[in-house]
Amino acid sequence: MAAGRPERGVVSGAVSTAEATAEVTVRAIAAGGSGVADLPDGRVVFVPRTAPGDRARIRLVKERPRWAEGALQRLLDTAG
Repeated sequence: MAAGRPERGVVSGAVSTAEATAEVTVRAIAAGGSGVADLPDGRVVFVPRTAPGDRARIRLVKERPRWAEGALQRLLDTAG
C-alpha cells in the first residue's frame, strides 16, 4: 500500500452508525415531511414518521458534520 493512501474498500473519515441511538423531541417538520429534532451534540436530525411534540427513540442511519438522519425505533410520547 502506498503511503498516505487508504486501503482498498476503506472509506476515509467514515463513522459507523450501526448502534448509535438517541432520544429526541421533535420541534418542527422539514420541507420533505420528516420531523426535525436536535441531538445532544447540537446537530440537527431528520426523523421520518414523526410530528412536532413527539418524543422518540431513534437509530442514527446517516451522519454528517452538521446533521443526521434517524430511523424511528420507538415513539415514547405523542404530540397530541
